[in-house]
Amino acid sequence: MYVTMDDKERSLNNLNEIYRKIREIFSNVKPHDELPLNELVDLYSQDKTFLKDLEYIRKYLSEINNILVPIDELNKEYFCFFSIKLMIDYLINDFELFIVNLSFIENLLVNFFNLIHLKSLNPQDYEKKYDEFFCYLEKQKEFFYTEIYDYDGKYQDVIIEINNLLW
Repeated sequence: MYVTMDDKERSLNNLNEIYRKIREIFSNVKPHDELPLNELVDLYSQDKTFLKDLEYIRKYLSEINNILVPIDELNKEYFCFFSIKLMIDYLINDFELFIVNLSFIENLLVNFFNLIHLKSLNPQDYEKKYDEFFCYLEKQKEFFYTEIYDYDGKYQDVIIEINNLLW
């Protein structure tokens, strides 16, 4: 007799496996408190293992994104994850920001995966936890966009032009 998994269960198993891999990477990338930030940036920017781990994180984030899209029941989680992915992608592109905000990134991922895990184990408590997670994520996004993100004004002219057209 063959045992088959449905797509949802397979997707959740894949998410758990990716989560395990990401946690493993983060456990290997811990800033050394005794080194100044500029030395940490120099150290990690030359570290081939670290650079490879960053590529894995990018790959895993894309895989998670692809897994969440087809699961109808996880649509709201997909949009939450998409926000998380945007923030992490921004941080990954700058060694200094990545190192300084390592715990921020890790906490986002841990909380997201805890939510997904709870949904599969204890669906009756899920809605309450989702609401709590959503509030947490909103606070993290506010922190990210006010304290970390550096808007370069790239689309400022277009935004002004659209505003002028609407008024």
